[in-house]
Parts: sequence; C-alpha cells; structure tokens
Amino acid sequence: MLMIRLTIPYFVLALLLFSACTPRNLSYTEALDRNNRKLETDMDRKDATFLVEVANFNLLLQDLNTKALQEGYARVVVDYATQAQADHNRMADELRNLAKNKKVVLPASMSERFQLLSNEVLVGDRRNFDKSYLNTAESVYKQAIRMFEEAALNAGDSRVRAFAASKLEVLRANERKADSLETQLM
Repeated sequence: MLMIRLTIPYFVLALLLFSACTPRNLSYTEALDRNNRKLETDMDRKDATFLVEVANFNLLLQDLNTKALQEGYARVVVDYATQAQADHNRMADELRNLAKNKKVVLPASMSERFQLLSNEVLVGDRRNFDKSYLNTAESVYKQAIRMFEEAALNAGDSRVRAFAASKLEVLRANERKADSLETQLM
C-alpha cells in the first residue's frame, strides 16, 4: 500500500513533465523551425514541411467554414460550409495521427498570411460575404490541390504520399463545388 502511495506522485510528476515538453500551441513558423532542427534528412524535412503546410491550409479552411456557418446568407453556402467543415475535421484527425507517427510537430495556429486572408473575407458588406467566402475557398483549394499533387508523387515517406493521394479527390470536389456555387450566386 505504501508503494502505491509513493508511486502515484512520481507518476503524476512524470506525466506533468512529459506534457510540459510536448509542444501544444506552436505557431506556423515555430512548427517549421522545430521540425527543421529536429529532423535529420532533407527528405524528412520536406515531408514535415508538407505536413505543416497541410495543417496551415486546413486551419484556414476550417476558419473560413466556421465564418460561413456564422455569416453565410444563402442556404446552399451554409450547407457547403457544413460539409466542407466535416471533411476538414476528418483531415485534421488523420493529419494529427500521421504527424504523431512521423514525430512531426504541427502548428496550432495558421500563418499570418492566412490569418490576413481569412480576415479579408469578413471585410465589407455582409451581403457579399457568400461570394467572398466561395471565391477565397476556391482559390485556397486550387493552391492546396497543387501542393497535394506534388506530395502524392514526390513525398519521401509512403505514408505521406498515401495521405496526400487519398485527400486529393475531397479537395477537388470541394473546389468544384465552391466554383459551381459561386457561379450560381452571380
């Protein structure tokens, strides 16, 4: 009984020390820097950079979708944002698991450039929000698709290539839907 009482405080202390060493709220830049310092090969760094970029894009798209759910006017836009948000929540879960397996740290916040882009969607007349949201989402998806296509072909790790390839159709479908809805609203 005495052994259990002494072991529990040490276990709690070890757990607290481990959690203190685990990065939780890294910025985009901090995640890139930490991975570049920690990983040994150029290919591992390249794969880690891709995963950090995916997290960055995913954070942006989740933020845009949240804004569309709050500010969207047209029902089709809100429905689209709901489905896209579900897609990106699943992607975030898969990305976290992959990053954990590869010992890659991911950012908890998006880059300043993406934060500015997200904030621009809310600027202006609320009646124009839907068009601005769809136009921004379409543009972001086009960039993400190019990045995923590159990784699906050239990532060093087969799990990273498989992840990139498996997400391409979802990204393409969301990009096409944003384009279609944008055309309908004009």
